[in-house]
Amino acid sequence: MAQQQSATQRILKIAGGLAVLLVLGVAGLWWMGGLGGGEEGMRVETAEVERRDITQQVTAFGRVQPEREITISPDVPGEIVALPVEEGERVQRGQLLAKIEAKDYVAQTQQQARGRAAGAGQPARAQGRLGTGAPEIRAQEKALRERDDLAPGF
Repeated sequence: MAQQQSATQRILKIAGGLAVLLVLGVAGLWWMGGLGGGEEGMRVETAEVERRDITQQVTAFGRVQPEREITISPDVPGEIVALPVEEGERVQRGQLLAKIEAKDYVAQTQQQARGRAAGAGQPARAQGRLGTGAPEIRAQEKALRERDDLAPGF
């Protein structure tokens, strides 16, 4: 029987140890706020539903890619003096996007027109010079023939 009592005592000791551990575990949870006690929970702010703007600043790194990229180049060179549209603004076909200083272009156009006008008269002047030189050449040819310096039929 002594052996039986010692087995019973062993079981009681183990059960007592487990009970003490259980009590300590429950007390620890209660103290840390897991069971009752402690904070009542997280406080949350509520509001009635209404339509309004949300202003929030977001900082992000990356690169914005356009859906479609269009390259614009002028037909004439010059200094841009006006940009009637803002970056990102929608535009219509044929709308003025930039105004280029016209004085250089106008001066260049006028100079080319003067050059064409001057060049247009050159063939007539050359023809006139040719016409004035022909009688002189004939007179010299006649004088040479008379002196027999050149063979007839030149």
